[in-house]
This record gives sequence, C-alpha cells and structure tokens, in this order.
Amino acid sequence: MKITVTKTKEPKAILTDESQLGFGRVFTDHMFIVEYEAGRGWFDPRIIPYQKLSLDPASPVLHYGQEVFEGSKAYALDNGEVGLFRFKDNARRLNQSAVRTCMPELDVEFQYEALCRLLDLERD
Repeated sequence: MKITVTKTKEPKAILTDESQLGFGRVFTDHMFIVEYEAGRGWFDPRIIPYQKLSLDPASPVLHYGQEVFEGSKAYALDNGEVGLFRFKDNARRLNQSAVRTCMPELDVEFQYEALCRLLDLERD
C-alpha cells in the first residue's frame, strides 16, 4: 500500500526543555491513519496533520469498546538517526491482541514502514 503524506501547515514549536516531555502531554504534528472494511481489508493509508477524530455515534467502538494497545519506543541516537526498540516484536504482539479480540491484523512490515515514515517527519 502506498502511504500518502500531507504535511502540516502549522508546525508546533519544538520543545527544547526535555523535563516538559511526558506521555499523553506532548504530541507530534502528524498522525498515521488507515481505513478498514470487511471484505476489502486495510486501505487508504496516510499521514496527515494531527487533528481531532470524527466518530459516528453508531461507531462499534462506542458500543462494544474493542481496543488493543501496544506501546513502542523511539529515541535519538548519537549519530542523529532515530532508533526503535524492538518495534517488530511490538507489532506482532499488537496483531496477537487483535486476533484475540476478533479484530483484523495489520501486516508487521507495513506497520514498520508507516512508523518509519512518520518518524522521518517528526525527527525533531
């Protein structure tokens, strides 16, 4: 699948005080989205500017509460590159959780490609 990228026109100020970092407090300028339909599978992968989600009130997530979460870590290396800590293991665990909750899996290599594309945009 080809991932389309739409860059933000209003980038946030780069946080220079690392003591202000924290989970759920500081967010990137972009986010990755991919659609899913039964019979069609995953489609329309894209990186877009960070924004609020729009949900239909009849969305199954609001009625049945299915969710899986698998965190991962990215960090700056001394050579200026971005390192990932065992991301493909995290992606496989995410898929295992999806199977257990009757949700569709997302290809591990595609997850990795999408994350790398997002990290390239959010390197700072």
